[in-house]
Amino acid sequence: MIQAQNKKKYSQEVKKRIQESFLSQEIIQSYSEGIGYPVTVKLIAEAEESYQGTYNSEKEFSEAYLIEIGLADNIPCWLFYCLDFESVWMELRHDYFYIQKDDLKHFFRHL
Repeated sequence: MIQAQNKKKYSQEVKKRIQESFLSQEIIQSYSEGIGYPVTVKLIAEAEESYQGTYNSEKEFSEAYLIEIGLADNIPCWLFYCLDFESVWMELRHDYFYIQKDDLKHFFRHL
């Protein structure tokens, strides 16, 4: 729901699209500010397409990503957790970025 205290004025079309989105207004606004473009219907669609989730750290995102792509299924569990997930992030950061809001990081894929 659109917060009443939000000083941003959106068109009715944008307000409706925000309400329909699976992303919160806070994440949409953070995405908008992070990439430097105003909130539009098109920007909301881009944010939804590129959104990867909210994580506490780059390490946590990297670990979840490798599990999601099935890498954890192909190597022994003990070896998987020996990986340096911070180094993995250094490679992933070319295709993904995050926007930090408070203590959480919202991760997005570059489109």
